[in-house]
Parts: sequence; structure tokens; C-alpha cells
Amino acid sequence: MAVFGYLDELLPLYKGKDKNIYKGLLYLKNISAKTFKMVRADKPHKDEFCGKKIFAINQCYLPKDHSQAKFEGHEAYIDIQFIFSGCEEIYLVSRCDCQKETVYDKEKDIQFFKSKVWSSIYLKPGMAAIFYRQDIHAPSLNCGIKGIIKKSVVKVTARG
Repeated sequence: MAVFGYLDELLPLYKGKDKNIYKGLLYLKNISAKTFKMVRADKPHKDEFCGKKIFAINQCYLPKDHSQAKFEGHEAYIDIQFIFSGCEEIYLVSRCDCQKETVYDKEKDIQFFKSKVWSSIYLKPGMAAIFYRQDIHAPSLNCGIKGIIKKSVVKVTARG
């Protein structure tokens, strides 16, 4: 089940409970504007700080119109999506309420879905959302505030 809130709220929830998610949250707590200096809109920057077990993809982009929403899910990794600056809306739906649109791509750890129902999460600076296997999500959507979004997605291995 998805969990979201400010980092200062999430850190105590995972301390001593899930060391990999906690490490991912600590990484996010320590990023700064310098983290995004190497990031261009057309080229995210991958930061491997725990090898393939935990890594971050730092990105800058303009949010998408709601008509461009693409529901995605992951098998191998849990997503921790963190907004450094800007604001975005993310649609969220249970895997149980979706229909598969594509086959699972093991190499890219992604599968796309479609759904007629969903809830919305709004993330603003300092907030993160943790998406597990059952949390199908459509990120990067316009929340009504213009401007570039600076975001880090920490990928935490879902197995072991």
C-alpha cells in the first residue's frame, strides 16, 4: 500500500523496520540543488549509491497533461518518488483495479496498465511517495502550478 508524506514524517516510520527504504529516504534527505546541476530535461542522471540494490534517478521535466497519464507498475523495485522543487499530481490505483496494457518488461522493470478509476496524490517540495508492487501509478502530472519539476526517484530492490 502506497505511503506518502514529508520526509521528516516518513523517516521515523522506516527506521529499524526496512533498512533499504530507510537508506533511500536518507539519500533524499541529503540531496541539494547541486544534485540537479548535471540533470537536463532530456537526460536524467543515475546515482548508484548502493549498487543495483538501491539507486536514484534524478530528473528535471515539465509535468504532463492529465490526458497523457500512463499507469505503470514495477516488480523488482519499490519506487520512492521525491519532489525537490515544483509540484505534481500522481494518479494511484490498486493492481486489482487495472487491466494490463503491456507485458512486463523485466529489463526495464516496468509494465503499463489502464484503469477507469484512481485516486490522486499531490506532492510538493519535501514530500515523497513510496510505491510498492501493488501500487499502480501515473506520475509526473500537472497539478496546476507552472514550472519545471526537479524530482528524484529512488529504486529499492523489492526482494532481499
